Amino acid sequence: MRGGEMTSADLYGADLRRADLSRATLIHANLFGANLAGANLSGANLRGANLGSANLSGANLTGTSLVGANLRDATIIGTKITQHQLERVILCHTAATAQSRLDRDC
Repeated sequence: MRGGEMTSADLYGADLRRADLSRATLIHANLFGANLAGANLSGANLRGANLGSANLSGANLTGTSLVGANLRDATIIGTKITQHQLERVILCHTAATAQSRLDRDC
């Protein structure tokens, strides 16, 4: 799936653990409840994607576009993600560490 075109794809609840989705286009994709633990999403385009309740633990989001993405109730513990990337996403009950949640948009 590396570099794949999956705009508006419905990947609801998909098991994508350790998948190589680097440089993939997932604009407006539905990844609600997907397991993306350890996945490589570096350079991917996830603009407007629904990542609600998704598990992104340990995922690589280096250079990933997340503008307008929904991370409500998602888990991002150990994820390679920058503060700048988080400024442009929906955060509510988002698990950032074992002890803290990001609730900016609740």
